[in-house]
Amino acid sequence: MCVTLPRAARADVASTGVDLSRYSLVGRYDLPEPTRTTAPANSLLAQEASSVTYDWDTNSLFVVGDGGTSVVQVSKTGQLIDSMSLAPGNSRRARPSMTPRPSPMSAAASSSSARNATNGSPTTAESTNLFDPSLIGTTDFSDVFALSNLPNLTGPDSSHLLIISQESGKIVNVDRSGQVESSLTISDPTSPISVPDETQEGVTMDRDGYLYTVNADRVGLRDVISAALGE
Repeated sequence: MCVTLPRAARADVASTGVDLSRYSLVGRYDLPEPTRTTAPANSLLAQEASSVTYDWDTNSLFVVGDGGTSVVQVSKTGQLIDSMSLAPGNSRRARPSMTPRPSPMSAAASSSSARNATNGSPTTAESTNLFDPSLIGTTDFSDVFALSNLPNLTGPDSSHLLIISQESGKIVNVDRSGQVESSLTISDPTSPISVPDETQEGVTMDRDGYLYTVNADRVGLRDVISAALGE
C-alpha cells in the first residue's frame, strides 16, 4: 500500500522532531529465508525476523531472526545482500532478546578502561530505571531505537527513544523521563491475523526518517512505515 505523504526530510536537511502521528504504511517486503531464498548450510537467514538495525555507511539493514543462526544484510526493500552465519549451539552471542512484558529501561555511561558502568554491574541484579515503564501505556517493550542516531535531527527529540510494543501493536516516541510525545498504532488491513499476532518486534529508522519494522509470524515479512520528519 502506498500513501501520499508530506515531503520526506533529506539527510542533509535539519529536522526538529519525529511526529509518529504523521506516519503511514508505504511498503511491505519479504525478507530472505530458506523457503524463498537459497541459504547457506545451517542458516535460516532472516526467518522469524525479530530485530533490525540500519547501517548509514552501507545504507542497508541488518536483521536477526528468532533462530539466531545468521546476521543478514538486506537492502531497504528486502533484497539479500549477504549474511554471516553464527556458530551452532546455545551461545547467546548475537541472539535477539525477547521481552514479553514491560521491562524497566535503564541508561548508563561506561568506561572501557575501568571496565565499569555508571548504572549496573556484573553483580547488580537490577539497574536503576531510566523511567517507570508503566508511563508508556503499552503491554510490552519489544525493541528500542535512540533518535540520537540521526545526525540531522535537532531539538528535544534528538534525545528521545522510539519503543515498539509487539503486544500493543504500537510505536511510541518518548523522552527520557517516560513522557510520550507521539505514537503510531500499526495497521495492517490486508493481514488475516491481528497486528499483535504478527509479532512486530524490531524497529529502526534511516537518516531520511523512514521507519522499518520486522515481524516474526508472517514468515519474515517486513513492514516499512514512512513519512516526513517534522518540518
